[in-house]
Amino acid sequence: MKYWMIGFLAVLISVLLIFSTLGGTADLKNVSTTAKNERIIIIDAGHGGADGGAVASDGTIEKDLNLAVALCLDEELKALGYKTVVTRTEDVSTDTLDDSKFNKQKDIKNRLSLMSKYKNSAFISIHMNKYSTSQPNGAQVFYAAVEGSEQLAGFIQSSIKTNLQQTNKRVIKPTDKNVYLLRNATVPAVIVECGFLSNPNDLSNLKSEDYRKSLASAIAKGYEEFIKTEVENNGFKG
Repeated sequence: MKYWMIGFLAVLISVLLIFSTLGGTADLKNVSTTAKNERIIIIDAGHGGADGGAVASDGTIEKDLNLAVALCLDEELKALGYKTVVTRTEDVSTDTLDDSKFNKQKDIKNRLSLMSKYKNSAFISIHMNKYSTSQPNGAQVFYAAVEGSEQLAGFIQSSIKTNLQQTNKRVIKPTDKNVYLLRNATVPAVIVECGFLSNPNDLSNLKSEDYRKSLASAIAKGYEEFIKTEVENNGFKG
């Protein structure tokens, strides 16, 4: 009887140790999942309302493409389990004024205020490029001076190249000092110039819903890689 009890206790201890180990692994996974979802992604659909942005030769307006890509990106990121906030979901400005009295400064400050509201966030602004000639093409990402911005830009640029624009030779760049939104950013922030409205091929692609979804997917994958490095490095810098 004594030997039976000793054997039983040994088995019981082994089982408890196994469950303890599994519990530890599960806890680590939960920490990673929680960390992944801690940072909110602010998706900024550039321009809107009275502020149309650039206009292509065929009349395509930047604000419409910005919104279409931003909404696709919102869907992609939510599908991956991330929390998002979109600056606009329809053709309006964010200044809360009548379009005839559009206030650009207030519009930009309203977008910027979301960074203060969601301090542990990342800011991805969607725009379209335009040049005086039709040759320039391809997406390019610009980043703010805030820590983490350059890394975020790098992952997004690399993902777009790998998953969508294999011949894209553009590189990430720090944003121009005249760009108020990124100059005053307080969280990792980037502007994704999705393509050139002045380039026929880029324009044709950007007018395609399937292409916009593929572009949004590439941007989301870039963000996914960015956030993985933050989890692996134990933390968020928000």
